[in-house]
Amino acid sequence: MNSRNATGSWSGYLHQGKVGIFLALAYLDDLTSSDDSIAGWEVQYESAEDIDIKNGAIVVSRHQVKAYKDAMYPSSYSDVLGILEYEFKDKKLKIKSKGFQIHKVDNHGNLGDVEVQRDSRFLHTITETIGFDLTEEEFLKAYPNNKYIENPNNIQLYTYPDNLKYCSLSGTNNQDKLKMFCLEKIESILKKINHEFQDNKEQHLRIYQLLLSELDTEIRSKHLLGKSTYPSLSFQRIKSTIIDTVTQSEVNTSILRQKFVQSWIDFIQELEESRVEYQKSHEDKVQDIVSRLYQLKDEEFIQFLINLNPDKNSDKSIASVETVIDLFKVDSLKDIFFDCLLNVKENDYEIDYFGYKANGGYHLTLINRKPQAIKSVIGEMISNKLVTASIFERKYLVNEKIDNIKIFEGLQSFKNEDIKENWNRKIIEDDHFLYADLKFINLENAIKQLNEKE
Repeated sequence: MNSRNATGSWSGYLHQGKVGIFLALAYLDDLTSSDDSIAGWEVQYESAEDIDIKNGAIVVSRHQVKAYKDAMYPSSYSDVLGILEYEFKDKKLKIKSKGFQIHKVDNHGNLGDVEVQRDSRFLHTITETIGFDLTEEEFLKAYPNNKYIENPNNIQLYTYPDNLKYCSLSGTNNQDKLKMFCLEKIESILKKINHEFQDNKEQHLRIYQLLLSELDTEIRSKHLLGKSTYPSLSFQRIKSTIIDTVTQSEVNTSILRQKFVQSWIDFIQELEESRVEYQKSHEDKVQDIVSRLYQLKDEEFIQFLINLNPDKNSDKSIASVETVIDLFKVDSLKDIFFDCLLNVKENDYEIDYFGYKANGGYHLTLINRKPQAIKSVIGEMISNKLVTASIFERKYLVNEKIDNIKIFEGLQSFKNEDIKENWNRKIIEDDHFLYADLKFINLENAIKQLNEKE
Protein backbone atom coordinates (compact mmCIF):
# COMPACT_ATOMS: atom_id res chain seq x y z
CA MET A 1 0.00 0.00 0.00
CA ASN A 2 1.37 3.44 -0.82
CA SER A 3 0.41 7.05 -0.31
CA ARG A 4 -1.14 7.39 -3.75
CA ASN A 5 -4.45 6.47 -2.24
CA ALA A 6 -6.31 6.89 1.04
CA THR A 7 -3.71 8.80 2.99
CA GLY A 8 -3.03 11.38 0.31
CA SER A 9 -6.60 11.92 -0.83
CA TRP A 10 -8.19 12.19 2.62
CA SER A 11 -5.37 14.26 4.11
CA GLY A 12 -5.43 16.57 1.12
CA TYR A 13 -9.22 16.88 1.31
CA LEU A 14 -9.17 17.89 4.97
CA HIS A 15 -6.17 20.16 4.51
CA GLN A 16 -7.73 21.95 1.53
CA GLY A 17 -10.90 22.59 3.52
CA LYS A 18 -8.96 24.13 6.38
CA VAL A 19 -6.88 26.26 4.00
CA GLY A 20 -10.07 27.73 2.55
CA ILE A 21 -11.52 28.45 6.00
CA PHE A 22 -8.28 30.14 7.05
CA LEU A 23 -8.14 32.27 3.89
CA ALA A 24 -11.74 33.37 4.36
CA LEU A 25 -11.07 34.27 8.00
CA ALA A 26 -7.93 36.20 7.03
CA TYR A 27 -9.81 38.29 4.46
CA LEU A 28 -12.77 38.71 6.82
CA ASP A 29 -10.40 39.91 9.54
CA ASP A 30 -8.96 42.54 7.18
CA LEU A 31 -12.43 43.64 6.05
CA THR A 32 -13.52 43.92 9.68
CA SER A 33 -10.50 46.14 10.39
CA SER A 34 -11.38 48.50 7.54
CA ASP A 35 -15.12 48.29 8.25
CA ASP A 36 -15.73 47.43 4.57
CA SER A 37 -18.89 45.66 3.46
CA ILE A 38 -18.66 41.87 3.22
CA ALA A 39 -21.72 41.55 0.97
CA GLY A 40 -20.84 39.47 -2.08
CA TRP A 41 -17.64 38.05 -0.58
CA GLU A 42 -17.27 34.27 -0.47
CA VAL A 43 -14.80 31.40 -0.44
CA GLN A 44 -15.49 28.99 -3.30
CA TYR A 45 -14.09 25.47 -3.61
CA GLU A 46 -13.37 23.22 -6.58
CA SER A 47 -14.19 25.69 -9.35
CA ALA A 48 -11.34 26.90 -11.61
CA GLU A 49 -8.79 25.78 -9.01
CA ASP A 50 -9.05 24.40 -5.48
CA ILE A 51 -10.04 27.67 -3.81
CA ASP A 52 -11.20 31.10 -4.99
CA ILE A 53 -11.78 34.12 -2.79
CA LYS A 54 -14.39 36.16 -4.63
CA ASN A 55 -16.17 39.48 -4.29
CA GLY A 56 -19.19 39.13 -6.52
CA ALA A 57 -17.91 38.10 -9.95
CA ILE A 58 -14.38 39.33 -9.20
CA VAL A 59 -11.75 36.73 -8.29
CA VAL A 60 -9.78 38.46 -5.53
CA SER A 61 -7.29 35.58 -5.23
CA ARG A 62 -6.97 32.03 -6.54
CA HIS A 63 -5.31 29.15 -4.73
CA GLN A 64 -4.06 25.67 -5.67
CA VAL A 65 -3.42 23.28 -2.74
CA LYS A 66 -0.99 20.38 -3.18
CA ALA A 67 -0.46 17.82 -0.42
CA TYR A 68 2.68 16.17 -1.84
CA LYS A 69 4.57 14.68 1.11
CA ASP A 70 7.92 14.12 -0.61
CA ALA A 71 8.10 17.22 -2.82
CA MET A 72 11.26 19.34 -2.46
CA TYR A 73 11.77 21.27 -5.70
CA PRO A 74 9.57 23.31 -8.08
CA SER A 75 9.66 20.44 -10.58
CA SER A 76 7.22 18.57 -8.32
CA TYR A 77 4.64 21.25 -9.13
CA SER A 78 5.04 21.41 -12.91
CA ASP A 79 1.30 20.73 -13.25
CA VAL A 80 0.66 24.03 -11.44
CA LEU A 81 3.42 26.18 -12.92
CA GLY A 82 2.75 25.29 -16.56
CA ILE A 83 0.47 26.93 -19.12
CA LEU A 84 -3.07 25.54 -18.96
CA GLU A 85 -4.55 24.54 -22.32
CA TYR A 86 -7.87 22.91 -23.15
CA GLU A 87 -9.17 21.09 -26.20
CA PHE A 88 -12.74 20.29 -27.19
CA LYS A 89 -12.75 16.69 -28.35
CA ASP A 90 -15.54 14.17 -28.79
CA LYS A 91 -17.98 16.82 -27.55
CA LYS A 92 -16.08 17.02 -24.25
CA LEU A 93 -13.79 19.65 -22.78
CA LYS A 94 -10.44 18.05 -21.93
CA ILE A 95 -7.18 19.37 -20.49
CA LYS A 96 -4.45 19.37 -23.13
CA SER A 97 -1.66 20.60 -20.85
CA LYS A 98 -1.84 21.21 -17.12
CA GLY A 99 -1.30 24.55 -15.43
CA PHE A 100 -2.82 27.21 -13.19
CA GLN A 101 -6.05 28.65 -14.62
CA ILE A 102 -5.73 32.45 -14.82
CA HIS A 103 -8.20 33.08 -17.70
CA LYS A 104 -11.89 32.68 -18.10
CA VAL A 105 -12.64 29.58 -20.18
CA ASP A 106 -15.74 29.03 -22.32
CA ASN A 107 -17.51 25.70 -22.87
CA HIS A 108 -15.30 24.92 -25.88
CA GLY A 109 -11.98 25.54 -24.11
CA ASN A 110 -11.31 28.95 -25.57
CA LEU A 111 -9.40 31.26 -23.23
CA GLY A 112 -10.98 34.61 -22.43
CA ASP A 113 -9.91 37.56 -20.30
CA VAL A 114 -7.50 37.21 -17.40
CA GLU A 115 -9.67 36.90 -14.29
CA VAL A 116 -7.07 36.77 -11.52
CA GLN A 117 -4.26 39.32 -11.24
CA ARG A 118 -0.53 38.43 -11.23
CA ASP A 119 -0.05 39.10 -7.52
CA SER A 120 -3.07 37.02 -6.49
CA ARG A 121 -2.15 33.53 -7.74
CA PHE A 122 -0.99 31.20 -4.98
CA LEU A 123 0.32 27.68 -4.49
CA HIS A 124 -0.04 26.07 -1.05
CA THR A 125 2.31 23.21 -0.15
CA ILE A 126 2.84 21.01 2.90
CA THR A 127 6.64 20.86 2.62
CA GLU A 128 9.31 23.47 2.02
CA THR A 129 10.02 24.04 -1.69
CA ILE A 130 13.70 24.72 -2.36
CA GLY A 131 14.73 27.25 -5.00
CA PHE A 132 11.22 28.34 -5.93
CA ASP A 133 12.06 32.06 -6.34
CA LEU A 134 15.44 31.61 -8.03
CA THR A 135 16.19 32.50 -11.62
CA GLU A 136 17.15 29.67 -13.97
CA GLU A 137 20.84 30.55 -13.70
CA GLU A 138 20.71 30.73 -9.88
CA PHE A 139 18.75 27.48 -9.60
CA LEU A 140 20.99 25.40 -11.87
CA LYS A 141 24.07 26.71 -10.13
CA ALA A 142 22.71 25.82 -6.69
CA TYR A 143 21.00 22.55 -7.70
CA PRO A 144 22.71 21.27 -10.87
CA ASN A 145 21.18 17.81 -10.64
CA ASN A 146 17.61 19.09 -10.67
CA LYS A 147 15.35 20.34 -13.44
CA TYR A 148 14.48 24.04 -13.60
CA ILE A 149 10.77 24.80 -14.11
CA GLU A 150 9.64 28.11 -15.57
CA ASN A 151 6.87 30.05 -13.86
CA PRO A 152 5.34 32.20 -16.62
CA ASN A 153 2.11 32.91 -14.72
CA ASN A 154 3.90 34.29 -11.63
CA ILE A 155 2.48 31.71 -9.23
CA GLN A 156 3.59 32.50 -5.68
CA LEU A 157 4.08 30.27 -2.69
CA TYR A 158 1.61 31.40 -0.05
CA THR A 159 3.19 32.83 3.11
CA TYR A 160 1.46 31.78 6.33
CA PRO A 161 1.29 33.80 9.58
CA ASP A 162 4.43 32.06 10.89
CA ASN A 163 6.31 33.49 7.84
CA LEU A 164 6.79 30.01 6.36
CA LYS A 165 5.87 29.33 2.76
CA TYR A 166 4.33 25.96 3.53
CA CYS A 167 2.04 24.45 6.16
CA SER A 168 2.38 20.82 7.24
CA LEU A 169 -0.53 18.42 7.36
CA SER A 170 -2.09 17.90 10.75
CA GLY A 171 -1.87 14.37 12.07
CA THR A 172 -0.67 12.11 14.81
CA ASN A 173 2.82 13.58 15.01
CA ASN A 174 2.23 17.10 13.69
CA GLN A 175 0.85 20.22 15.28
CA ASP A 176 -2.30 21.43 13.54
CA LYS A 177 -1.00 24.82 12.43
CA LEU A 178 -3.98 25.66 10.26
CA LYS A 179 -6.25 25.17 13.24
CA MET A 180 -4.03 27.50 15.27
CA PHE A 181 -4.04 30.14 12.50
CA CYS A 182 -7.85 29.94 12.26
CA LEU A 183 -8.28 30.29 16.01
CA GLU A 184 -6.08 33.39 15.96
CA LYS A 185 -8.21 34.97 13.23
CA ILE A 186 -11.45 34.09 15.04
CA GLU A 187 -10.14 35.75 18.19
CA SER A 188 -9.02 38.82 16.21
CA ILE A 189 -12.44 39.22 14.57
CA LEU A 190 -14.25 38.85 17.89
CA LYS A 191 -11.99 41.46 19.52
CA LYS A 192 -12.57 43.95 16.71
CA ILE A 193 -16.34 43.77 17.18
CA ASN A 194 -15.99 43.65 20.98
CA HIS A 195 -17.86 40.34 21.19
CA GLU A 196 -18.55 38.68 24.53
CA PHE A 197 -16.58 35.60 23.35
CA GLN A 198 -13.43 37.57 22.50
CA ASP A 199 -11.37 36.13 25.39
CA ASN A 200 -13.10 32.74 25.59
CA LYS A 201 -10.68 30.18 24.10
CA GLU A 202 -13.20 27.37 24.48
CA GLN A 203 -15.74 29.28 22.41
CA HIS A 204 -13.10 30.02 19.76
CA LEU A 205 -12.51 26.28 19.40
CA ARG A 206 -16.26 25.58 19.20
CA ILE A 207 -16.65 28.24 16.50
CA TYR A 208 -13.79 26.69 14.53
CA GLN A 209 -15.39 23.24 14.72
CA LEU A 210 -18.73 24.65 13.65
CA LEU A 211 -17.12 26.36 10.63
CA LEU A 212 -15.66 22.99 9.59
CA SER A 213 -19.11 21.47 10.03
CA GLU A 214 -20.69 24.20 7.88
CA LEU A 215 -18.12 23.55 5.15
CA ASP A 216 -18.54 19.79 5.37
CA THR A 217 -22.33 20.09 5.03
CA GLU A 218 -21.94 22.47 2.09
CA ILE A 219 -19.52 20.20 0.22
CA ARG A 220 -21.61 17.07 0.78
CA SER A 221 -24.84 18.79 -0.31
CA LYS A 222 -23.26 20.31 -3.45
CA HIS A 223 -21.72 17.00 -4.47
CA LEU A 224 -25.20 15.49 -4.46
CA LEU A 225 -26.33 18.20 -6.90
CA GLY A 226 -23.54 17.53 -9.39
CA LYS A 227 -20.22 18.90 -10.55
CA SER A 228 -21.59 22.15 -11.99
CA THR A 229 -22.48 23.42 -8.52
CA TYR A 230 -19.47 24.62 -6.55
CA PRO A 231 -19.35 24.47 -2.74
CA SER A 232 -19.01 27.92 -1.21
CA LEU A 233 -19.37 29.78 2.08
CA SER A 234 -20.32 33.44 2.04
CA PHE A 235 -18.46 35.75 4.40
CA GLN A 236 -21.82 36.75 5.85
CA ARG A 237 -22.51 33.11 6.70
CA ILE A 238 -19.05 32.76 8.24
CA LYS A 239 -19.45 35.92 10.30
CA SER A 240 -22.89 34.81 11.49
CA THR A 241 -21.37 31.52 12.62
CA ILE A 242 -18.67 33.42 14.51
CA ILE A 243 -20.98 35.80 16.35
CA ASP A 244 -23.95 33.48 16.92
CA THR A 245 -24.23 31.13 19.87
CA VAL A 246 -23.03 27.71 18.72
CA THR A 247 -24.81 24.50 19.67
CA GLN A 248 -22.63 21.85 21.26
CA SER A 249 -24.41 18.98 19.51
CA GLU A 250 -23.49 20.40 16.09
CA VAL A 251 -19.90 20.94 17.21
CA ASN A 252 -19.61 17.43 18.66
CA THR A 253 -21.03 15.83 15.51
CA SER A 254 -18.43 17.71 13.48
CA ILE A 255 -15.69 16.59 15.88
CA LEU A 256 -16.77 12.95 15.59
CA ARG A 257 -16.92 13.14 11.79
CA GLN A 258 -13.45 14.70 11.56
CA LYS A 259 -12.00 12.18 14.02
CA PHE A 260 -13.50 9.33 12.00
CA VAL A 261 -11.66 10.43 8.86
CA GLN A 262 -8.45 11.26 10.70
CA SER A 263 -8.49 7.79 12.30
CA TRP A 264 -8.74 6.22 8.85
CA ILE A 265 -5.85 8.35 7.59
CA ASP A 266 -3.73 7.40 10.62
CA PHE A 267 -4.65 3.72 10.22
CA ILE A 268 -3.53 3.68 6.59
CA GLN A 269 -0.35 5.55 7.49
CA GLU A 270 0.44 2.94 10.16
CA LEU A 271 0.00 0.15 7.60
CA GLU A 272 2.27 1.95 5.14
CA GLU A 273 4.97 2.37 7.79
CA SER A 274 4.65 -1.36 8.61
CA ARG A 275 4.82 -2.18 4.88
CA VAL A 276 1.49 -4.00 4.96
CA GLU A 277 0.05 -4.12 1.45
CA TYR A 278 -3.42 -4.78 0.06
CA GLN A 279 -4.68 -5.16 -3.49
CA LYS A 280 -5.38 -1.70 -4.86
CA SER A 281 -8.91 -2.54 -6.06
CA HIS A 282 -9.88 -3.77 -2.59
CA GLU A 283 -8.22 -0.81 -0.90
CA ASP A 284 -10.21 1.51 -3.17
CA LYS A 285 -13.43 -0.34 -2.30
CA VAL A 286 -12.83 0.15 1.44
CA GLN A 287 -11.89 3.78 0.83
CA ASP A 288 -15.27 4.23 -0.85
CA ILE A 289 -17.08 2.69 2.14
CA VAL A 290 -15.29 5.05 4.52
CA SER A 291 -16.14 7.98 2.26
CA ARG A 292 -19.83 7.03 2.13
CA LEU A 293 -19.99 6.63 5.91
CA TYR A 294 -18.34 10.03 6.32
CA GLN A 295 -20.97 11.58 4.04
CA LEU A 296 -23.98 10.24 5.93
CA LYS A 297 -26.42 12.83 7.24
CA ASP A 298 -25.70 13.91 10.80
CA GLU A 299 -28.42 11.79 12.40
CA GLU A 300 -27.43 8.75 10.29
CA PHE A 301 -23.75 9.17 11.11
CA ILE A 302 -24.48 9.37 14.85
CA GLN A 303 -26.71 6.28 14.61
CA PHE A 304 -23.88 4.45 12.84
CA LEU A 305 -21.55 5.25 15.77
CA ILE A 306 -24.20 4.23 18.31
CA ASN A 307 -24.67 0.89 16.57
CA LEU A 308 -20.90 0.37 16.59
CA ASN A 309 -21.08 0.68 20.37
CA PRO A 310 -24.09 -1.37 21.56
CA ASP A 311 -22.43 -1.79 24.96
CA LYS A 312 -22.30 1.98 25.59
CA ASN A 313 -25.63 2.83 27.19
CA SER A 314 -25.57 6.61 27.50
CA ASP A 315 -28.74 8.50 28.39
CA LYS A 316 -27.04 11.79 27.53
CA SER A 317 -27.38 13.69 24.25
CA ILE A 318 -24.68 14.11 21.62
CA ALA A 319 -24.01 17.50 23.23
CA SER A 320 -22.46 15.65 26.17
CA VAL A 321 -18.69 15.21 26.30
CA GLU A 322 -19.24 11.80 27.92
CA THR A 323 -21.24 10.66 24.90
CA VAL A 324 -18.48 11.73 22.52
CA ILE A 325 -15.93 9.80 24.57
CA ASP A 326 -18.17 6.71 24.67
CA LEU A 327 -18.89 6.72 20.94
CA PHE A 328 -15.38 7.22 19.69
CA LYS A 329 -12.66 4.76 20.61
CA VAL A 330 -9.89 5.41 18.12
CA ASP A 331 -7.89 2.25 18.78
CA SER A 332 -10.96 0.00 18.51
CA LEU A 333 -12.04 1.72 15.33
CA LYS A 334 -8.65 0.93 13.81
CA ASP A 335 -8.10 -2.53 15.31
CA ILE A 336 -11.61 -3.88 14.75
CA PHE A 337 -13.68 -1.87 12.24
CA PHE A 338 -11.07 -0.75 9.71
CA ASP A 339 -9.10 -3.97 10.11
CA CYS A 340 -12.22 -6.02 9.33
CA LEU A 341 -13.11 -3.92 6.29
CA LEU A 342 -9.64 -4.38 4.80
CA ASN A 343 -9.29 -8.08 5.58
CA VAL A 344 -12.74 -9.31 4.49
CA LYS A 345 -12.53 -9.73 0.73
CA GLU A 346 -15.22 -12.29 -0.13
CA ASN A 347 -18.19 -10.29 1.20
CA ASP A 348 -19.18 -6.63 1.04
CA TYR A 349 -19.90 -4.42 4.04
CA GLU A 350 -23.44 -3.01 3.71
CA ILE A 351 -23.76 0.52 5.10
CA ASP A 352 -27.55 0.40 5.56
CA TYR A 353 -27.19 -2.98 7.27
CA PHE A 354 -24.30 -1.92 9.55
CA GLY A 355 -22.48 -5.13 8.69
CA TYR A 356 -22.32 -8.15 6.39
CA LYS A 357 -25.41 -10.07 5.22
CA ALA A 358 -23.72 -13.45 4.76
CA ASN A 359 -24.42 -16.50 6.94
CA GLY A 360 -27.35 -14.97 8.80
CA GLY A 361 -25.76 -11.58 9.27
CA TYR A 362 -22.71 -10.07 10.99
CA HIS A 363 -22.97 -6.85 12.98
CA LEU A 364 -19.63 -5.10 13.37
CA THR A 365 -18.94 -3.45 16.76
CA LEU A 366 -16.09 -1.78 18.62
CA ILE A 367 -16.49 -4.01 21.69
CA ASN A 368 -12.98 -4.90 22.89
CA ARG A 369 -13.62 -6.45 26.32
CA LYS A 370 -12.21 -9.78 27.52
CA PRO A 371 -14.50 -12.87 27.78
CA GLN A 372 -14.71 -12.58 31.56
CA ALA A 373 -16.44 -9.21 31.13
CA ILE A 374 -19.36 -10.81 29.26
CA LYS A 375 -21.93 -10.09 31.99
CA SER A 376 -21.05 -6.40 32.04
CA VAL A 377 -21.16 -6.16 28.23
CA ILE A 378 -24.54 -7.88 27.94
CA GLY A 379 -25.89 -5.86 30.86
CA GLU A 380 -25.18 -2.65 28.97
CA MET A 381 -26.53 -4.03 25.70
CA ILE A 382 -29.92 -5.10 27.05
CA SER A 383 -30.51 -1.65 28.54
CA ASN A 384 -29.40 0.34 25.51
CA LYS A 385 -32.45 2.12 24.11
CA LEU A 386 -30.56 3.96 21.37
CA VAL A 387 -29.13 1.08 19.36
CA THR A 388 -31.06 -0.14 16.29
CA ALA A 389 -33.18 -3.12 17.35
CA SER A 390 -32.69 -5.00 14.07
CA ILE A 391 -29.04 -5.75 14.84
CA PHE A 392 -30.22 -8.29 17.45
CA GLU A 393 -31.97 -10.28 14.74
CA ARG A 394 -28.64 -11.34 13.22
CA LYS A 395 -26.49 -14.31 13.94
CA TYR A 396 -23.10 -12.78 14.78
CA LEU A 397 -21.92 -9.83 16.84
CA VAL A 398 -18.34 -9.15 15.74
CA ASN A 399 -16.02 -7.93 18.49
CA GLU A 400 -12.33 -8.20 19.27
CA LYS A 401 -12.06 -10.98 21.89
CA ILE A 402 -15.33 -12.62 22.99
CA ASP A 403 -16.19 -15.74 20.99
CA ASN A 404 -18.95 -18.34 20.66
CA ILE A 405 -21.23 -17.07 23.44
CA LYS A 406 -24.91 -16.55 22.67
CA ILE A 407 -26.72 -13.53 24.05
CA PHE A 408 -29.29 -15.92 25.53
CA GLU A 409 -26.57 -17.82 27.41
CA GLY A 410 -25.19 -14.58 28.77
CA LEU A 411 -28.62 -13.54 30.00
CA GLN A 412 -28.84 -16.60 32.25
CA SER A 413 -26.55 -14.85 34.73
CA PHE A 414 -29.14 -12.09 35.23
CA LYS A 415 -32.02 -12.27 37.64
CA ASN A 416 -35.38 -11.22 36.24
CA GLU A 417 -35.33 -8.02 38.30
CA ASP A 418 -31.88 -7.19 36.94
CA ILE A 419 -33.03 -7.11 33.33
CA LYS A 420 -33.78 -3.50 32.52
CA GLU A 421 -36.00 -1.88 29.94
CA ASN A 422 -34.90 -2.13 26.33
CA TRP A 423 -36.26 0.34 23.75
CA ASN A 424 -38.86 1.54 26.29
CA ARG A 425 -40.33 -1.92 26.91
CA LYS A 426 -39.72 -4.77 29.30
CA ILE A 427 -38.01 -7.92 28.09
CA ILE A 428 -40.55 -10.69 28.52
CA GLU A 429 -40.32 -14.44 28.13
CA ASP A 430 -41.39 -14.52 24.47
CA ASP A 431 -39.32 -11.47 23.51
CA HIS A 432 -37.33 -12.06 20.33
CA PHE A 433 -34.31 -10.49 21.97
CA LEU A 434 -34.30 -13.01 24.82
CA TYR A 435 -34.27 -15.94 22.42
CA ALA A 436 -32.20 -14.33 19.70
CA ASP A 437 -29.69 -16.53 17.86
CA LEU A 438 -27.21 -13.67 18.05
CA LYS A 439 -23.87 -14.75 19.43
CA PHE A 440 -20.47 -13.14 19.90
CA ILE A 441 -17.73 -13.93 17.41
CA ASN A 442 -14.21 -12.61 17.73
CA LEU A 443 -12.62 -10.63 14.92
CA GLU A 444 -10.22 -13.36 13.82
CA ASN A 445 -12.95 -15.96 13.39
CA ALA A 446 -15.34 -13.48 11.77
CA ILE A 447 -12.77 -12.58 9.11
CA LYS A 448 -12.05 -16.28 8.52
CA GLN A 449 -15.75 -17.15 8.11
CA LEU A 450 -16.50 -14.15 5.90
CA ASN A 451 -13.63 -15.08 3.59
CA GLU A 452 -14.81 -18.66 3.10
CA LYS A 453 -16.00 -19.13 -0.47
CA GLU A 454 -19.38 -20.74 -0.88
